[in-house]
Amino acid sequence: MIVNHKRLAVAVTLFTLAGIACAADGETPRERFQRLDRNGDGHISKWEKRFDRLDRNDDGIIGPRERAFDRLDRNNDGHIGKWERRRAKRAARRR
Repeated sequence: MIVNHKRLAVAVTLFTLAGIACAADGETPRERFQRLDRNGDGHISKWEKRFDRLDRNDDGIIGPRERAFDRLDRNNDGHIGKWERRRAKRAARRR
């Protein structure tokens, strides 16, 4: 069996960081998985990941403010930067 050491190192690093992030939140990796797996099928779909990112106040609903934030945050970094504000202003002027 051929092992790609670079991929293995990246996977171990990501797994470790995920564990640290969960511990910082007071949540075990299993609890986080169960919270993200909204339909309980044992898999976290793209929609479930997106829902977790969009539901900023953890109320289980993506409200109008959260939708507006998602439209403005084009690079999905969780912040609305300078270029994103400029882009929104230009788009508003065109309407």
